[in-house]
Formats: sequence, C-alpha cells, structure tokens
Amino acid sequence: MVRDIPSMLDEPFRGSEAVALGLLTPGQLRGARYRRLFPDVYVRAEAANDLALMSRAAYALSRGTGVLGGYSAAEFWRTGCAPSGVPAEVIVPEGEMRTCPGLVVHRDVLASDEIRTVSGVPVTTALRTAYDLARWRPLVDAVVVLDALAGRAGFAPPEVLDLARRYPRAKGRRGLPRVVELADPHADSPMETRLRLLLVLGGLPAPVSQHPVTPNPLGSPVTGDDTQGCSTWAGGFTGSPPPTSYTVPTAPWRWFAAQPHHRVRHSA
Repeated sequence: MVRDIPSMLDEPFRGSEAVALGLLTPGQLRGARYRRLFPDVYVRAEAANDLALMSRAAYALSRGTGVLGGYSAAEFWRTGCAPSGVPAEVIVPEGEMRTCPGLVVHRDVLASDEIRTVSGVPVTTALRTAYDLARWRPLVDAVVVLDALAGRAGFAPPEVLDLARRYPRAKGRRGLPRVVELADPHADSPMETRLRLLLVLGGLPAPVSQHPVTPNPLGSPVTGDDTQGCSTWAGGFTGSPPPTSYTVPTAPWRWFAAQPHHRVRHSA
C-alpha cells in the first residue's frame, strides 16, 4: 500500500522524487491516475491542462533553477493576455534543460530586482515580463502584453525602454520604441487593445480609451468633447446589448447608432 499522498502531488511533481520517497511506484506513475507533462514531471490525471499548470510543471522540470517568464509570468500576474495554446516559458541561466513540446526554454541572466515570487513560484516582474514579450512577440501581440501588464502593475510603458538600457545588445530591442508608442495601459482587455490597433494601424486616429459618456443639460448623452465618432468592443454577448452596458439616460444606444462609426470585424 502506498502511504498517504501529501499535497506535493496535488501539483506537478517529479516522478523520480515521488518514487524515491515511497509515495508512488513506477507502475502507478504509468497508470491512469497520473499523466506525464514533461520528462519526469507528472500531475494527477484530472488536473486542468492550462497555462498555469504547464508553467508550474516547467518550474518543476527546472528543479528550482528556473524563473517563469514570458506568457507564463504574464499568466501568474493575472493579465489574461496569453493567446490560447501558447507553451509554458521558463528562463534558466545555463544547464541541460531544453525546449520541448509545450515548453520554451530561454537562456538568460536576470537581475535580482527582475524576479518576484508569485503564488509560491519565482516569476519575472511585470516590467521584465513586458520587456521580454515586447521583444519576442510580433507587434500587435507585444502591444497587447504591454497594455495588460502596465495596466495591471501600474508602471508607465516607457519604463520598458529604461529597462532596455541595461541590455544594449539584447535581441529584439530595436522594436521596443514602436511598441511603447502604440501602448495604452488604460485598455480594459486584450481585445480592446486589438480593436484599437486595428483602427490605428489602419490609418485612423488613436481612440481615447475608457472615455466617459455623460448626459448634457438637455438630457441627450454626449461625450466630454467634440468626438467625431466612436467604436466599442462588446465582448461576451450577441444580439441586443444588455441594459447595463452603459449607465447613461435617454436611450443611449439610439444615440450611439446615430453617430459616425467605422464598422470592423475582428476575431481573436
């Protein structure tokens, strides 16, 4: 009989360690109750196979020498900006750890002030995460990440350029100024950022994020300036908008419908 399984087996764990401790047998690891995520890294079969789980598995694979970075770090900062299906990412200074299916290994050296512990796991700071992903990802994805992390952590997008001065030879740093130029930490969601970029990169003026809509003295809803048009991202519903979408009086949706719109369709 196997002894009571401790909480360490409720998260991704090294199979060899579990066997050495007498918690499981090799046969049980190969059975239906556990599944293999990476070499020698297992998890209970019923565990949800999401980015957070795979990121913890990547850290277990590093044997404590790695730091979660990239989209894995962004996930631990709870930004919700990682595209579906992206691999876990871990930064290691050296060693034999290699990229494999479901995992990208980056070799780099991190300064001590670029690492934080979040939910018991070392991850790159929000600023360092933004700096890395802004270098590694295509332009639109990079801006989405910077918007999300700057809005979540409260740093100004140009601080990414300040950090970049530490690493004058870093790959991808030449594209950082354009990413920072397009960033807006007031964006409320990744899809809002993508919609804004669709407009801006299409040649339209940059919209104002989270612009208030208020009633004028005559009772008709107007914005606070001479806005010539508006665009909205209404995620999560189809058909008629719910009445709680906007808290302005006098049938606001009839007013919005009467304004000039640039109609665009965009899917994630």
